[in-house]
Amino acid sequence: MFRVREGLSVPVGGRIYTRVRPILTLALIVVNIMVYVITSYENFFMETSNYWISMGGFVPSLITIQSQLYRIFSSMFLHADIFHILFNMYYLYLFGRAVEWALGKWRFLVLYIISGIAASIFHTAFSFLGGTTAYVIPAIGASGAISGVLGAYLILFPGTSLIVGRFFILFPVFFRIKAAYYLLFWFATQLIYGYAVAGESVAFFAHAGDS
Repeated sequence: MFRVREGLSVPVGGRIYTRVRPILTLALIVVNIMVYVITSYENFFMETSNYWISMGGFVPSLITIQSQLYRIFSSMFLHADIFHILFNMYYLYLFGRAVEWALGKWRFLVLYIISGIAASIFHTAFSFLGGTTAYVIPAIGASGAISGVLGAYLILFPGTSLIVGRFFILFPVFFRIKAAYYLLFWFATQLIYGYAVAGESVAFFAHAGDS
């Protein structure tokens, strides 16, 4: 068993247009996909091998007791399955381009890494809510780092509009909403679900911790 750092209504478009190619955003996407291909090929690319999750996942007990600090970074590039990597990279592409344009590629990289580290710290701090089991379950995914990017987007472009889609029964419904409202609602749900389902498979506190 392992924890996934992820997750709501999905934005399908925004209103930030730039002429600068988001080199770093694209590079991060490529690296994440390459890692996923390497770690999931034996499962026909549908899910990551348990071996890689156990070797590189973020395990609070191994960080605090055995000082395996490399897991803070390795866990940011591991994803549970094909849907986990696709959703995460979609969010990174959608919001990362504008944030990289606003901050510049190196400050954007610092934001990404620091957000991932902050998510791990926050996840460790709240692991006790899930009992002893949560303290030894590997947490994986780039969602903590990407949540930091979403937080930066909220600060930099609060008034922009997002086109958001979600399914009601069997039919997709699309609506326009301000980025500030969507992202504030998203972060709020991470905190609420974090308390409600502590010990489940999604590390909600890792999302909210770096916002």
